[in-house]
Amino acid sequence: MRILRYVTLGILIHFIQWDSRVLAQTSRYFPFPQSDAFWRVTEYDYSYPGGVEISDYQIYFVGDTLYNGNLISILNIKIEHAINHPWSYGYGERRFGYLWQDTIQKIVYFKDIFSLTCNTCDSVLYNFNLEVGDSVINLNCFMQTGLYNYIHSIDSVLIGSDYRKKYTLENGSHQVTGVEIIEGIGSTLGGFYQYDMFEQYFRLNCFQQTGVVLFNMPNYTCGELVTNIIETQDEAEKVSIYPNPSNGDINIQSLLPIKEIRISTISGVEVKQMLICGEEKRTAINLTSTLTSGMYLIHLFTEEKVYVKYIVIY
Repeated sequence: MRILRYVTLGILIHFIQWDSRVLAQTSRYFPFPQSDAFWRVTEYDYSYPGGVEISDYQIYFVGDTLYNGNLISILNIKIEHAINHPWSYGYGERRFGYLWQDTIQKIVYFKDIFSLTCNTCDSVLYNFNLEVGDSVINLNCFMQTGLYNYIHSIDSVLIGSDYRKKYTLENGSHQVTGVEIIEGIGSTLGGFYQYDMFEQYFRLNCFQQTGVVLFNMPNYTCGELVTNIIETQDEAEKVSIYPNPSNGDINIQSLLPIKEIRISTISGVEVKQMLICGEEKRTAINLTSTLTSGMYLIHLFTEEKVYVKYIVIY
């Protein structure tokens, strides 16, 4: 009996001993949204004394498309700059990237506009099956190579009325970075960023989904970003190019007659030119034998102005 007591006591001690870095967690999984949500992010530059705000971002959904048999969500980014900075993207709105996920495996995938056609690029943004000590790699539009952080601790955080899993990261020197990753929201460095980029620092100010603010920094008013965009939304909608991404068969539609179409690489090399006769407002182009996989610029000439759009060929 005494031996049995010792064995029982040993088993109890084994079960009550736990790693303090693995705290209370929830068994329910919260996937990323696929529409009707946005992230508000501020970028700071700490090469200036005390750091200064250089950009304000809003990342948001604008639709979906098919890619390699998967229905993927399309994300745009809206940018407003606080100061004139040489590293800036420029004012306005543009394509940010593409998001899809496996809710069974609890993995979120993301590719930016530059890596969508790269089949060998790691597209895993977040894996919510990781354990303490596992490595996390992030590839985004600022970096051509991956940087590693590690899971320092796993906990739950109250978001709205529900608890969600939260990772706290540490760097390669095993120092806690202060960056957290929350299920269904992303990292506190801006949803899609996990690392400071040299002197640049990103901060997630708020996250809103279906009109409900689920994450908000203190004293921050969460709302849509208003930019000094010269081209209004109505102006931008005068031209549409679809599908995008495309396998090479694309359709171009305009509210104004199309006079000429020029297609060039991102570096500015013209690869195709077409003159459109008559008053055509819609045309179809087959580029399967003309262009290799990659991102291109389409210059659409009308009587009013020239419109420039991105197109991704896979």
